[in-house]
Amino acid sequence: MIINHNIYGKVNVDDPVLIALIKSKPLQRLKGINQAGTQNVETELVGMTRYNHCIGAMLLLRRYNASLEEQISGLLHDIPHTAFSHMIDFALGTTEKQTFHEDHKKRVVMDSDIPKILAKYKINLRKVIDEKNFPLQEREIPALCADRIDYFFMELIVRQKNEKGFHTPAYFLKHIKVSRNEFVLDSRVVAQQFAREFMQKCLTRWNGPKALVAFSLLAEAIKIAMDQADITEKDIFQDDKYVYDKLKKIKNKKIQKNLSLLTPKIKLKEDEKDYDYHARGKARYVDPKVLVNDRKIRLSTLEPSFKDEIKKFKKIIRKGRKIKITNKLDLFLI
Repeated sequence: MIINHNIYGKVNVDDPVLIALIKSKPLQRLKGINQAGTQNVETELVGMTRYNHCIGAMLLLRRYNASLEEQISGLLHDIPHTAFSHMIDFALGTTEKQTFHEDHKKRVVMDSDIPKILAKYKINLRKVIDEKNFPLQEREIPALCADRIDYFFMELIVRQKNEKGFHTPAYFLKHIKVSRNEFVLDSRVVAQQFAREFMQKCLTRWNGPKALVAFSLLAEAIKIAMDQADITEKDIFQDDKYVYDKLKKIKNKKIQKNLSLLTPKIKLKEDEKDYDYHARGKARYVDPKVLVNDRKIRLSTLEPSFKDEIKKFKKIIRKGRKIKITNKLDLFLI
């Protein structure tokens, strides 16, 4: 199987188990789940899917000679995501931790054809679905890992034509190394660039006003629909279009008004006193280790001022954003 990837290039994936998993229904379902979590507000992000991200994480691990089991772990890590990705944490989970999908991982995997595929190729199921076994694929914040690196790279690829001041994935890949089973950077300067640009993406994109309002609007619609039994838990484990189409058919003014707001025409402003939503998300950041004379040293240790940057960043995220929708009301009357 030849994969032409917009970040990692042309890659020949010839492992039968990887090919079988990529073609499986659970992986293919992820093609219908937007990485950003919203369907209409960020229309330019349609190509960013959980499928793209899972393939990317696997290819990144492959690039750095990770074991086949770790590549499988990367490929499967987002299998349990619901429709609209982390929107579900605003509806049914916790917005600061965003672990709803992880809490359902074992059940979703066991209810699929993945166990049979792994058994056929004599891969230990319990091992590959437990990301704690694979430190290149997943580590706790603020460490670098394949998951964190790839979703940051996806943002850079989508946005690089429209935004200045951000480096490309190719630039960072030249400086990302593996040292004793851990991703590190070989340059203090590049580590600073990576860490600061990552935090900026979190502030402006993953916790930006549009994202937080879109999550909040969708979450309200989902909660109402589930309370009315128009949407079930089984439904939310389908894809975006399936759930969105069901929502559009529900005769509820609040749901339909919220959906009508999910458009690029939405206008927002932040206002501490007059706001419609006070929303906060997850503090996503990295404090990468840097190779210095074969020693791995945290950036914040090398650059003590970066500790203050992290504190300031986390304070902003904890505070959240108070956001007002400023479109004329009659535009969205049902």
